Amino acid sequence: MTCAEQFGAEVTECCSRPIPGSGNYTCCKPGECFYSPTTNTCCPKKLQCGKAGCCNEDEICFIDECVRCDTSAGIPMFVCGKKCCKQDIEYCCDRIFTRNAPSCCTIEDKLKANCKDQEVAMMILCAAAGAVAFFATGGLAIIAVLAAGVGTAAGVRTIAAKICGDDPPDPKYKELFLPNVPKVAAVKAGNGISAAAAKALNRMIENRLRSGAYTIAWIRSIEKAQGADKGGDKTWAKRHRRAAAGHAREAATTLERDKSLSNAALRELTKAGFVDTGVSLAQVRKWQQRVRQQGLPGETARVLGAAGVGDARVSAFRTAVSKLDPKLVAGVGIFGDLTDPRLAGANAEMIKALRQSASKLSRA
Repeated sequence: MTCAEQFGAEVTECCSRPIPGSGNYTCCKPGECFYSPTTNTCCPKKLQCGKAGCCNEDEICFIDECVRCDTSAGIPMFVCGKKCCKQDIEYCCDRIFTRNAPSCCTIEDKLKANCKDQEVAMMILCAAAGAVAFFATGGLAIIAVLAAGVGTAAGVRTIAAKICGDDPPDPKYKELFLPNVPKVAAVKAGNGISAAAAKALNRMIENRLRSGAYTIAWIRSIEKAQGADKGGDKTWAKRHRRAAAGHAREAATTLERDKSLSNAALRELTKAGFVDTGVSLAQVRKWQQRVRQQGLPGETARVLGAAGVGDARVSAFRTAVSKLDPKLVAGVGIFGDLTDPRLAGANAEMIKALRQSASKLSRA
């Protein structure tokens, strides 16, 4: 049976030859077929393996060789890059903003990897929104208010992710850490922004601030639980882990909600002709120079303080965002969470990390 007969020619394409001995063609989506003249085999491109031709679904390609994960010990395995990891025991650390190859890791390392990616992603968005706000003048002043709100919310989420990636034990553990959701200047209707657009934008920004606040509360509660562990206080350790689980679930929920709220806000803005233009390399560099010389925008610094971020962490954030590779930011706009696959991917992985953490903390 040919691919056209089996699936319909309009949605598939066939490799040029059938698999030897099978009598059947390998069917792939358009543009995804790979044919190996060396081995006279064909397969989807994701299974190609250089001189080895094509690997099976349960194999991985490693230096022109198809390797099957060893399950002889009765432990289910899964593929992570070019590694075989133990199912339900190990996790796959596959960061977005790194040159390192994917590797098997512990859940703690997986959480830290997700936090590191989230930190970089939010710094990118903060820098992009900051540059937009810095260069918006005249009739674009209202966009400056929007960009300032987006940038400030991204700043809170950056520091939340930074704290998540560090998490030293907190010896001051005999009190619960309560999330503090800061407020920013509201976007108001006018100058091309409708009442519906202003409402949608404010809901998006408020949700992002809530996300950052609960992410901070999640990891600060874990730090206090670790402090209680070191102090031998099981009662307070359990209290903090229970609180951390609740904060993690709320942080995940707000991140999940962000996509629909952002889409709604962008849709309302687009009705009035708004185009989310990415910032240029020169604009990013000029904004970073301003941050180095004059510090973070006043609203950003104020909100970070209101969120419970200490001066040392605010200062470290200022240094980090001003030294961030501007090439990572160029081309990103205010709605980079939606349009840039790196940022969207970091958010998706962070949601998974928060859900996994909440599950584990609930069982502790």
